[in-house]
Amino acid sequence: MPSIFKLHSSDLKSHLRIAKVGDASYSAIEIEAVVDIGHSRFTAHNHDVHFHGVPDFCHRVDQFIWDRSVSPSLEGTYDCHIRLSESIAGVHLSFCIGSSQCSGTGPTQDYRFTGVFLIDQE
Repeated sequence: MPSIFKLHSSDLKSHLRIAKVGDASYSAIEIEAVVDIGHSRFTAHNHDVHFHGVPDFCHRVDQFIWDRSVSPSLEGTYDCHIRLSESIAGVHLSFCIGSSQCSGTGPTQDYRFTGVFLIDQE
């Protein structure tokens, strides 16, 4: 998948990648997270997410570079989100990749993969 951006954890064991997919008639974002904690590896992927307020998020990320009190947050469909924050430990990337399955005969099943990891501050 062609990357719009890919952020790696500071230990290079985990990453979050997003890419634009579709064409002029339909456009979405593909989001993937891989988290490796040593004894387990977790992966989630959704190829049909729509994020709201992308220009504002980009602006807030630019602000965050100089002012760590700003907390950029990008919200999307299926409760997907990407957030940046800072603590004493460093800069954290938190995320949620969600999706739903409608069976037609029963209740909708919602699925979510959430996580957070430290990223390089540079």
